[in-house]
Amino acid sequence: MAARNRLPIFVNKHFLDKKRKSLKYKILSYALFPIGLIEQKKLKRASSISYKRENFKYKMVVVSIMKNEAPYIKEWINYYLSIGVDHFYIYNNNSSDSTEEILKSFPKVTCINYPGELRQLDAYNDALNRLKKIAQYITVVDADEFVFCPNKVKFNLYQFVDEYLSHKEIAGLGIHWLIFGSSNFITPPDGLVTNNYVFRSKTNFYKNKHVKTIVNPRKILGYTNAHLPIPLPGYKIVNENYQVIDNPTSDNVTEEKIRINHYFTKSKEEFMKKRDRGLADNIGKRSIEEFKIHDKNDVFDNSMQIFNENNNLNKK
Repeated sequence: MAARNRLPIFVNKHFLDKKRKSLKYKILSYALFPIGLIEQKKLKRASSISYKRENFKYKMVVVSIMKNEAPYIKEWINYYLSIGVDHFYIYNNNSSDSTEEILKSFPKVTCINYPGELRQLDAYNDALNRLKKIAQYITVVDADEFVFCPNKVKFNLYQFVDEYLSHKEIAGLGIHWLIFGSSNFITPPDGLVTNNYVFRSKTNFYKNKHVKTIVNPRKILGYTNAHLPIPLPGYKIVNENYQVIDNPTSDNVTEEKIRINHYFTKSKEEFMKKRDRGLADNIGKRSIEEFKIHDKNDVFDNSMQIFNENNNLNKK
């Protein structure tokens, strides 16, 4: 199924309005399954090809799909640039604000207009197809997610990840997130998100079981889940301690070496705007209960403030 989902017929513009529960869609899905098996064999053969590092156009690319994230884009991009990301492939999904204009103002951003509903997995699979020969590694994250190495004033994401993905059998590094709450803000304060929201959940908060994954695109079969892609046979995805991850959530939350600071709620007002945008992977809107669930302010954590200060990122 993962290889089938990467087929151009599944990710191109002709299928923007596909209804995933319709009879027509189900028939198409089953009809293309044998082609997916053929594609899997092709991808497996291609994964054995040895690529020289210097032949890649980019060492580290960030991939994201976003809608109406204009107030937050500059901080997010500048942060990832500060930790060594070479380029961004951003799928602009029906934005009605200045998201596209801001994205195109950055020379290291490729903005792809990607309209339609339920496009998250399509975008990720499209990115695998586009980048498999030009990007050594891909970091797939949302616009409220910041990959962070705690206890390090400076770090390079590519160098950190390469220690794991340079192993022949490893296809990806799964990174747990820590949920940051509203810091009791009702309305958004001025300044950087990463400076303002300094209270987070405890590590054992059950929502922190989720991972996001940095991958070698040549060793990935495809995405059927936004958190954890399917590796090709013979490869594996591991956490920071080299333990195999085979599920989008893991009871063993590890975040001592690397984590994702997930600013899920921000202020209550911002969460309500986020709720109105809808979901990238499901029909409908978030429940207001999700704010209550995720608004965790149990641990004071200003490590991003310190990082921003030391890397001159305090100007938004």
